[in-house]
Parts: sequence; C-alpha cells; structure tokens
Amino acid sequence: MSSTKEEEFAKIIKETRLSGGVTLDDLAKFVGVSDVYISRIENAKRFPSKKVLFPLLLFIEYEEYTGDLVNKLLTLFSTIKDINHQDLENEYQQYRNDFKQNQIDLSNKIKNHQLEVSIDKFNKVTSKTIDKPYYDLSWLLTQEEYVLFFSDIETNNNEYFKHSLTDKDKQMIYNVVKNVLKRVYENQ
Repeated sequence: MSSTKEEEFAKIIKETRLSGGVTLDDLAKFVGVSDVYISRIENAKRFPSKKVLFPLLLFIEYEEYTGDLVNKLLTLFSTIKDINHQDLENEYQQYRNDFKQNQIDLSNKIKNHQLEVSIDKFNKVTSKTIDKPYYDLSWLLTQEEYVLFFSDIETNNNEYFKHSLTDKDKQMIYNVVKNVLKRVYENQ
C-alpha cells in the first residue's frame, strides 16, 4: 500500500522529532500549539496551516542541519495545498529571517540590560524593558549600588548583614566565573 503525501509529511515530522529525543509537549510549545495538535499532524489526521508549518520547519532545520527535509516538506506542502512552491519557499525564508532577527534583537536587549525576560511554569515568556540589568551576572558582580549576599556562609563583613560579600569577594567570584566560562566556551 502506498502512502499519501500527507502521510509522508506526517512521517517526516514524527521521525525527526523522535530521532532528536524531543517530546510532543516540547515541540508543541516551540510551535505554539497543543501536543494533541502535533500528535494529529504526526498521525496524518490533521494538516498544518502555514502558521504552524513555518515553526515546524525551523524545528526540522535545527534537528537536521542539512535542509533536505525542509525542502521535502515545502514541496509536499505546496503540492498538497496546491500553492506555488517558490512563493512558499520565499515566505518561509522571510519568516526564518524575521525569526532570527527577533532572536538577535532580543539577545542584544538582554545583553545591553534593556529587557527583563521571565518564563512562567507554563513556559509563557514575558518581557519588560528595564533600566537595570538584574540578571546579568557580570553586572551583578561588578556593580557597587547593591549589597550582595551569600546566605550559605556567615561572612561577618558587615555588622547588620552577616552574609554580605565585600568588593574583594565579588571580584574573586567574577574572575573565577569568567575564567571557567572562557575555558568551557573557547574550547568548543
């Protein structure tokens, strides 16, 4: 029995997810749909819209590295939906470029201490513009505006704050973290 194009599409999605060790739930969160919806796509019971297709393609591209499956999925999608393949490919490339630019912009805002990002227990990301880099460890260890504490050890550096760190302590921690991270990431 020959499989339909929809089944072939579904098989690629499912096999790529499984080979990458990605759960239905994780893929669903990445795409922005429910795990049931992803399951239905993987079992050829539902066919995605472009809005769902493009994040799926980003996932496939990330898992596959070569782009062959992305091209195959674009071909299948354009055939099934009876739309121009080149137009679909152009739309995906624009979506991909916009996605990457948004990631770069977000990264720069975080790096430049302009954005606070938090993720709740449902993996919903919220962000707000800030004027202080609350989550930048480098800033935290070099700033002089706030007292830092290490609650595991009583330092007695301050009469009122028994766990406070001195500037010398902060500098030592900064150097240790910086050197360890340099070794880890420069040798990749």
